[in-house]
Amino acid sequence: MSNDAVFRESVAILIDRSVFGVDEDRSSGEAADRPFWVDLPMDREAPVSVGLSTICITSLVGSHEARVTIEVYQEQNPADVQGFESLGSWDYRSVSGKASIFNLDGPVLQFPLAPDTEYVLCVWRKGGESAVERHAALLGTRSPVVGLEEYLIQFHAAGATED
Repeated sequence: MSNDAVFRESVAILIDRSVFGVDEDRSSGEAADRPFWVDLPMDREAPVSVGLSTICITSLVGSHEARVTIEVYQEQNPADVQGFESLGSWDYRSVSGKASIFNLDGPVLQFPLAPDTEYVLCVWRKGGESAVERHAALLGTRSPVVGLEEYLIQFHAAGATED
């Protein structure tokens, strides 16, 4: 991974019902007051859905704990990440710049984006190729189930938007 990230932080997140997401503040508070990402389509065939300042990620398995890393870059420089599979890249527009990773229970980690800025969003996953089998083997023997998947979510700034 590149060392030029202006923000990089990892967090363990409980993924409940196979979904988690990113939302931006839509009020005067520090985080969105509800997860708007739950309104986006959820589909294992297309594991990432992106809306205005909103991202929904669908895991391959049910409830488990996964490590999620957020990286924010000032420039557009997406590159392959060793050991991870790419889930794709999308245009993403930050409105408020006050973003949070959410699970169904609420915000887990807040992180800054530049307000009114276009980004190239890249989402990566590690462990997906065997997550379903490993989840089935651990279900009922370990709680919480951990270490099945790891996610890397990168924001590469493409520039300020024109209104």
